[in-house]
Amino acid sequence: MAELLKDIRLLNKKWFSFEGNIKQEQGTVSGEEALIGKVVCLFFSAAWCTPCQHFVPMLKEVYTELKNRGEALEVVFLSFDKTEEEMMAYYEHQHGDWLALKFSDPLKK
Repeated sequence: MAELLKDIRLLNKKWFSFEGNIKQEQGTVSGEEALIGKVVCLFFSAAWCTPCQHFVPMLKEVYTELKNRGEALEVVFLSFDKTEEEMMAYYEHQHGDWLALKFSDPLKK
């Protein structure tokens, strides 16, 4: 999975966007750097999906528990939302502290 996403920039709530680059205090992070050596869970979801909204709190709980135990795990959110604004509001306000593929990334298709 890390190889597949090696040239992809992934969003994270800890990171910020600046002129199109995703940066962390230590510098930029690629999908490969963020995912190498970890179990990767791809989470396909959308704000309009009621079952997804019921699932998110359970995923957050399991994700947090496993991360606190030191498990090498990452979740990558892939949005089926209709707009970037919907995707970002859903991601920022309801999701856990995991990664997300940019709304405009061609890999989504």
